[in-house]
Amino acid sequence: EELQTEYETVQKEKQIELQELRLDQAANQKRTFLLFLTLLGLSLFSAIGFLYNKSKNNRILGLQKDQIEKALNEKDILLREIHHRVKNNLQVISSLLSLQSRYTDDPSIEKALREGKNRVKSMSLIHQNLYQKENLTGVDARDYFTKLFQSLFSSYNIHPEHIKMELEISDINLDVDTIVPIGLMVNEMVSNSLKYAFPNNQEGLIKIVLQEENNMLHLVVQDNGIGIEDVTALGNSKSFGYTLIETFIDKLDADMNISSANGTRIEMRINNYNKVA
Repeated sequence: EELQTEYETVQKEKQIELQELRLDQAANQKRTFLLFLTLLGLSLFSAIGFLYNKSKNNRILGLQKDQIEKALNEKDILLREIHHRVKNNLQVISSLLSLQSRYTDDPSIEKALREGKNRVKSMSLIHQNLYQKENLTGVDARDYFTKLFQSLFSSYNIHPEHIKMELEISDINLDVDTIVPIGLMVNEMVSNSLKYAFPNNQEGLIKIVLQEENNMLHLVVQDNGIGIEDVTALGNSKSFGYTLIETFIDKLDADMNISSANGTRIEMRINNYNKVA
């Protein structure tokens, strides 16, 4: 009986220990589950906070982007308006010169007024191009010179089949500070060819080259007309056109070479120029 009682006592103690172990395991599982819920809650709270801050930042960035786009649109509108007004003002000056030429019988005065009108027109075309294009700071060289030559041919009443124009212009956009002096110089050179290179209704060809080579602009204005009798005399010329060309040569850091074989060839290499993407 004592052994039986001792055995039963031992069995009960083991059952009690087993029950206590199970209670401890249950308590540990409960604590682990509560810890998991706590961490999950913290994670969800952090995620919600992150998403809220991200959404807030996105709204701020969106507002800033809208403000920047609005400012850029206003700038574009302002630049277009400026180019449009400059173009209109230059056209008014051109019209005034045309009107003035009707009230003179002096050929030299009429000639000077027409040349002045052509110079103004060459600048007006630049602002006209800028006003019409999406790029408000750069001028497409090929398009600009095509329109410039059409204007000069019209001014001198030259039929395009009588004197042909050949263009080799790079696909390049130049800024206003570059295209204005180059345009005015080419205006002078082509005008001289149209006036003097083909006397007695002689047919001919005027060729224009503008290529970018080795970080320089290579400009050539060439005709197959009668040529220049004394090229060295040009250096002593006091004409307004030649003075204008010399001024822009200094501005563009360019050199000029003139030859008169089988016509007149004026070649320049321009170092100071700016492109626009």
